[in-house]
Amino acid sequence: MVLLEISNLETHYYTPFGVIRAVDGVDLFIDRGEILGLVGEIGAGKTTLGRSILRIVPEPGRIVNGKIVFNGRNLLELSDAEMSKIRGRYISIIPETPILSLNPTFTIESQVKEVLKRHLNYSDEEARRETLNLLEQVAIPDREAILKAYPHELSGGMCQRVLIAIAFACKPQLVIADEPTTSVDVITQAQIVGLIRRMQREYGSSLLFITHDIGLASKICNRMAIMYAGRIIELGPTNRLLENPRHPYTKALVKVSRGMRSTSIKRGYLYTIEGNPPSPVQRPEGCIFKPRCGEKNEKCPEKGRVPLVEVEKGHYVSCTLYA
Repeated sequence: MVLLEISNLETHYYTPFGVIRAVDGVDLFIDRGEILGLVGEIGAGKTTLGRSILRIVPEPGRIVNGKIVFNGRNLLELSDAEMSKIRGRYISIIPETPILSLNPTFTIESQVKEVLKRHLNYSDEEARRETLNLLEQVAIPDREAILKAYPHELSGGMCQRVLIAIAFACKPQLVIADEPTTSVDVITQAQIVGLIRRMQREYGSSLLFITHDIGLASKICNRMAIMYAGRIIELGPTNRLLENPRHPYTKALVKVSRGMRSTSIKRGYLYTIEGNPPSPVQRPEGCIFKPRCGEKNEKCPEKGRVPLVEVEKGHYVSCTLYA
């Protein structure tokens, strides 16, 4: 059953250099209890899409078109007061920069308790007990001492664990994990991903897992959506995208991921995608990947949008090779 459905979403940033179409006509859905990976290079629009769902797009950004239907309600039609009741309670976020995302002037205890008291009407004592329970669930040692600590006194990995506890505190229906392992080392990365997966399974939440690493996404996600220059260019079950990627960009991402784990690094060779992503204010007409594509041909349109077509059940590709 569908929990969240996004239709023709457009989010633009209005800058002195021109309009940046960060999210450019995205259609996407997330089922109840599933983990959907949103994968793409830096600047693809992944974070803006996540922020659009929560309606926290920073200035000079603005959602200009589309629908975001959550539990049957279009979030774009709600008042600010109605939306504030949804954030943190029914939809929460695990941000990319843990230390910067916690308030430096408040203790860990006060920041976790605030969420519980605001959304669940817990008393102070109830909120303290549940805070200790949450910190235990995310494997934080010496919890009593951590409660009294300030964010700057903790490591990046420890701050990320606190943010995971806050994100799942109210047992939300949807959690948006925005590059949750970017600022931690490889060992801590595996621990963080394991924690998120365990909490998601325990509470039955849906999870939108945003990352630039298709290999990392493959370890946790049921389905993956590949995003490039503001658009979804391939969408389908994780195993199909890895075993039989259809879009040339997805094929390249898989090659990059496999190359990082293979002996090719030892031989001094590392596969890379030729060219650069398009300028955010001067995107090409027609197929947005054409300037970098090794499979382009005379059928590739010079203008217009290449639609997503279903090549297998539940597997969609935006490419004229399959139109």
